[in-house]
Amino acid sequence: MRARQFGVAEAVRRVVVHQSHRLHVRINDRRADEAEPVRRQELDLASLCRDAVATLAPEAVRRRHQLACALPPDALRVVGDPELLGVALRNLVENALRYTPEGGQITVSAGQEQGETFVSVRDSGPGVAADELDQLTERFYRGRDVRAEGSGLGMALVQRICELHGAILGLRNMPAAADGHGDPAGFLACIHWPAAPAARG
Repeated sequence: MRARQFGVAEAVRRVVVHQSHRLHVRINDRRADEAEPVRRQELDLASLCRDAVATLAPEAVRRRHQLACALPPDALRVVGDPELLGVALRNLVENALRYTPEGGQITVSAGQEQGETFVSVRDSGPGVAADELDQLTERFYRGRDVRAEGSGLGMALVQRICELHGAILGLRNMPAAADGHGDPAGFLACIHWPAAPAARG
């Protein structure tokens, strides 16, 4: 029975890797020098966050995680491809769900700071070894101590989507709140759009 279960799990893993690879190739083929590398339309980033959380809420319940949003009440406008940005957001949330031990906390946030628009996913997982942070966006890279299922393509996809949108992906370990009452230690993935340069008079 165990051998059969392992065979099914391995077959599913291979399908996921194959589909992720095809999606990565399709996105990577959209060169930055093409006239229209992505669909350009104004969209509500906060709404995309809510959609991603709603889609993955059943998985959060299955893993006994607390999955929450911290979003502005008003629309948060950015210009980009809603399909690709949706893929990026879901990848970040899926990673947080997968690598956070059962019963963890995952928060999806979005807003503006100092003229920059951002969306972030913070979890209460163990984080990543400091010397591996720069490797997380490499295709098929999986950490030394990773035991969770995955294709190793998620962060590479997110990185490419950010490049196509002129956005920056930041990944870092987060310490616990100093007063012991705020966010626990964990991992933060943040996409931000740099502020437009001020016009010269």
